[in-house]
Amino acid sequence: MLTQERSITVNKIGGANMSQLGEVLNLVNVLHGQNEAPILVVSAFKDVTDRLIDAMDKDLEGKDYDENAIRQAFKPVLQIVNGKIDEFIKDDNFKREAREHVERELDICITTLMTHKQISRTFAPGDKTYKTRDKIVAFGERSVVGILEAFLKENGIKAKALKDVSYQGNQVKASKSELHKGIQRGIAEALDPYKETIAEQVLIIGGHVKDVLRGMEKEIGRSYTDTTAVDVTVALEKFLGISVDSTVAWKEVDGVLSSDPKQLDESINPSTNRPTNTAIVYSDVSLNEGMELAGANSLLMQVDALGLALEEGISLSLKNIKKPYDEGTTFSVEETTTDFPFKIVMANMLSDSISCKIPSMVSGVGFAAALTKAFADNDISLNDIMTSSTTVGFTINLPSGDASRKELRKRIRKTIAKIRNLEINGEVYRCDSKWRKENRANVVIIGDELRNATGVLSVITGVLASQGINISSLVQEEEQRKISGYVDHKDAPRAVQALHRVFIDKDVEFGKTVIAGIQANVHKFLRK
Repeated sequence: MLTQERSITVNKIGGANMSQLGEVLNLVNVLHGQNEAPILVVSAFKDVTDRLIDAMDKDLEGKDYDENAIRQAFKPVLQIVNGKIDEFIKDDNFKREAREHVERELDICITTLMTHKQISRTFAPGDKTYKTRDKIVAFGERSVVGILEAFLKENGIKAKALKDVSYQGNQVKASKSELHKGIQRGIAEALDPYKETIAEQVLIIGGHVKDVLRGMEKEIGRSYTDTTAVDVTVALEKFLGISVDSTVAWKEVDGVLSSDPKQLDESINPSTNRPTNTAIVYSDVSLNEGMELAGANSLLMQVDALGLALEEGISLSLKNIKKPYDEGTTFSVEETTTDFPFKIVMANMLSDSISCKIPSMVSGVGFAAALTKAFADNDISLNDIMTSSTTVGFTINLPSGDASRKELRKRIRKTIAKIRNLEINGEVYRCDSKWRKENRANVVIIGDELRNATGVLSVITGVLASQGINISSLVQEEEQRKISGYVDHKDAPRAVQALHRVFIDKDVEFGKTVIAGIQANVHKFLRK
């Protein structure tokens, strides 16, 4: 591999941080001070992607629009983008350079939309590629790279935005593996002219790669910039022979915590004069643990980025851009352990559960496969699939946005109607489904340590029972890295706090009350 005086690092920067370009400038200066040559993989400014989706789904859909209508629909987007130019760039020449770049990218969107006047097909294509939609949503990243380039140059930093990174792959619906290879080839092609001088300037790449045949929300997810950062690392190492020292996602969190602080009780406990719960930051977790965390609807890292990193043997880091010298968390290929029986306890508050009862399952085959296929056909991902002799149950993670959640539930409703009469091998079977919407929360416990924590499952149920919290559908997955169960929505915070208090905070006095509660429950059943 090529060697450089500076170490090459790939740095993903999210939309909230991009909206504070001063933080990005500070980060670049810190990385330069650490003798790093940073490549920046950037998201759109905060709220831009949402405004672009609104422009398509609300302002243009179903209308016979013209260029003026498109410009009007893009007005909220341009207010954000141009507002950032005015806020951060002071020199008129650099300001003009940034505005001209934005206008060029807007012209691309206008041309794309004017070429596809059949709006219903543009925004809901039958082939599920969402190519035109992606081109519009990509405006966020494609505009911001030019703005960041101008801003860094104004501040004396040599920078170059790669403004036309394009997918180099089969122009048909590709498998996920083929999709990433096409992205990596496109990134490598864009980086190749800078191969010999890569350490001499800050290279900027937008999180969206042009012409990727995917649905942004449906297949990869809204945090696809995490995944693009991993693709950049693979492109550098495998296609260009350039060693990457680290791949870092810079966000506004200190790393992976033992729980979401919003779900903990951080009030002072009078008996100990300490917070009732104190979240712990882990310096190391495994990529497998990270994927379980993302699968439980955590927004820390995008699950596809973690999966791709595991497949490619790449460690990822998560750091706080406001604390660039802090260690953060490294997601390692290897298994990691601590002195705790597990690392993380959290409640997924955005989760629906569905159970499908089919009496004929008891003596038949293919029922679970038919059910999961029906949901897959409507682009619905299933979690925690559980089966019994006559029932298949599973959960569905919900997006945080109201519009996206409403759209997903439309597809769930359509699928449930379809499977009411389930056809398998030419026979039709009655399927009775029960759909629970947000009245239950998924309590998830994650840690490589669970594989050797004998008896932890019984203690978990005992802790919850002692607090009067009923847990159902409790399951430990095959690799024993995750335990998952359901509690009433209103009980979820108490469940997380109690489990954290026993297993992470090691609150001895609280443990005594738990033991007393368990004993009381045992005696209650003995008396019956």
